[in-house]
Amino acid sequence: MKKKGVLKKVTALTMALGICLSSSIISYANPSIAIDYSVAVTNTGESRTYMDSLIGITYQTTINEVSDINATFKINKAGTSQINVLSEIEYGYLDGDTFVRTYTNDGIYKSNQSNEGNMDNSYPIFDVEQVQKDLQAGITDRVYVVVVDGLNPYDWTDNFFAYTFRLTGSNSPAQQTEGWVQNSTGWWWRNADGSYPMNTWKEIDGKQYYFGSDGYMLSNTYTQDGYFVGLDGARIQQSVNEPVNNNNTDDTLTPEQIAADEEFQRQLEEASKNGGKSYDVTIYPGEAGYDNTGEINIGGGY
Repeated sequence: MKKKGVLKKVTALTMALGICLSSSIISYANPSIAIDYSVAVTNTGESRTYMDSLIGITYQTTINEVSDINATFKINKAGTSQINVLSEIEYGYLDGDTFVRTYTNDGIYKSNQSNEGNMDNSYPIFDVEQVQKDLQAGITDRVYVVVVDGLNPYDWTDNFFAYTFRLTGSNSPAQQTEGWVQNSTGWWWRNADGSYPMNTWKEIDGKQYYFGSDGYMLSNTYTQDGYFVGLDGARIQQSVNEPVNNNNTDDTLTPEQIAADEEFQRQLEEASKNGGKSYDVTIYPGEAGYDNTGEINIGGGY
């Protein structure tokens, strides 16, 4: 994404796109962009002004309504002026007067990057994964944003064109069964009512799983309350803030038990660094070991 060291140029947009506002506008020409849709798009005339804090731009656009979640758009080159390269197509939604980018579970915001000079590709209007999660959580009126980053061939400045969309016709969550759901980002749990756990533990089939702020299951890491979860997401270690052994009723550990627990923790961390996986959630001194695959073997068997 060409942001650092590149002069950000904001251009006046017209018709359904609205106006992109900035305190500093430098222009050799008047870059503009035109797009074609794969489905019918209705301009509601409803205007929204919102801030993109990542690049320091305020946009004003009118909301378009689309009934197909899989709808796409492409650049109409004949109607586009002073733009010959697409740098990125970025996705997000509006939270009040702020543009919030959608992110993957590794902290990278979602975008489609085109090949240099290629303006013939079709791009999704919606971040489908985000929309599906919103609908399943009962969020039916969210306004989604697409930002097209185009480069001016005369001075190679970035020009940002924002579009806003609302999904119609599918604004009710389909009846779903409770269970695990996987997409390109990771695993998450769908409740019977279509909602999903966030920032919390949930017991599933006798095991404890932690779901982050984005609703996705954490794996092979420590949770914010000090527990360790394996590659399968199941909790395999007591919190570092709790006693390391619960087997003694008087909570008094012998030196042998302390040494065994410390060795267990060492082996657990060593295995996790090598792609370790837990097979038994039992935390008990003297039973830990790991085999030559780097997978931790707790309790002596699989």
